[in-house]
Amino acid sequence: MVILDIGEPNCVDFARFLLDKGADVNLADVDQATPLHVLAGTKYQRQRIHHIDEKEQQREMKEFNKRLLEMIDLLLSRGGDLTAKTENGMTPFEVALDCDNINVLQKFSSSVKLNQSP
Repeated sequence: MVILDIGEPNCVDFARFLLDKGADVNLADVDQATPLHVLAGTKYQRQRIHHIDEKEQQREMKEFNKRLLEMIDLLLSRGGDLTAKTENGMTPFEVALDCDNINVLQKFSSSVKLNQSP
């Protein structure tokens, strides 16, 4: 599956389209990183060169995190594998932990809890 720019507003819809057309949700790159691994290490970074005020930056960050978690939800709902390991033996959860990506860690944890419920 193509890794999409999470900063783009339509990225989740495009990922859904690709998955509907048969894209492999767990397709790994040369380092055996799946889309969940990549998303686990993704954090908001301001892309603009010009100055924006703090309120606008907070809004951008909130939108970015919303899309990030939506993308993770989509991948998990389509069979994204949280136990897949990179060439270095890291799972998506371990990547998120290594990157101190709290929102992603919480999403992964809640997904595991939901899948373990009776």
